[in-house]
Amino acid sequence: MKLTYEEKDKYVKEVKVECSPAEYLIINQAMRLYMENDYVNETDRDIMRRMLEVKPVFEEAEGNES
Repeated sequence: MKLTYEEKDKYVKEVKVECSPAEYLIINQAMRLYMENDYVNETDRDIMRRMLEVKPVFEEAEGNES
């Protein structure tokens, strides 16, 4: 997995993640569990809810032409 981010005025503007399909599924499920956990404060659950609303942009990796 590779994670890169861009900053603007000391804030994260964009995050790019390169991962396998299995890693993506695990991350997505963990985010959903975090969002639905009543022990997590409502502000953090709301942030996770909004993060999950963002549609991912899938790009095919180079050299994977089968």
